[in-house]
Amino acid sequence: MGILLINGGEIGGNTTHLGHAFLEGRDFTQIDLASLKVYDYGTHFADDQFDEVLEAMKAAETIVIGSPVY
Repeated sequence: MGILLINGGEIGGNTTHLGHAFLEGRDFTQIDLASLKVYDYGTHFADDQFDEVLEAMKAAETIVIGSPVY
C-alpha cells in the first residue's frame, strides 16, 4: 500500500475534504475512524477494530492523519 489517509473526523466532513485536497492527484486508501469500533487504551473487546488500522499503517509507505479541531 502506498499512501494511507486516516480520517479522525466526520465521514465526508471538512477533515475528509482537506485530506482529499492535500492528496489530490495521488492514489491513496482512506480509513474513517468514525466508521470503526476502536476502544480506549487498555480495554479489550472482541469487536475492536484497532488491529485492522494498525495493519494498514504497517503496510503503508506514507501515513497522513487528519484530525478535526473543535
